[in-house]
Amino acid sequence: MEKIPAVAKSTIPWAGILNILAAVVYGASPIDLIPDVIILLGWVDDAVAVPMFLAFAVLGFMKHKRAMRTQGAKPQVVDVVAREPQIPNSY
Repeated sequence: MEKIPAVAKSTIPWAGILNILAAVVYGASPIDLIPDVIILLGWVDDAVAVPMFLAFAVLGFMKHKRAMRTQGAKPQVVDVVAREPQIPNSY
């Protein structure tokens, strides 16, 4: 009996991409969990939240890479062998 291959997971690491997007939006947005008007706490929440989103992004990329490796997906690299140019005989 032939074994049916599993459905391939997405080749796009959405968790990492969404976390990077969240870090950029949170860092650039004037709306925060703690407003920047509160002198020290307003800056600390930005200093904690943005690196936290970036750390989650790195973990998401690493998890995706590990999943692709264990799934047996090969990297999308094309092996090209250099050859001498061919001159047509009719020239």
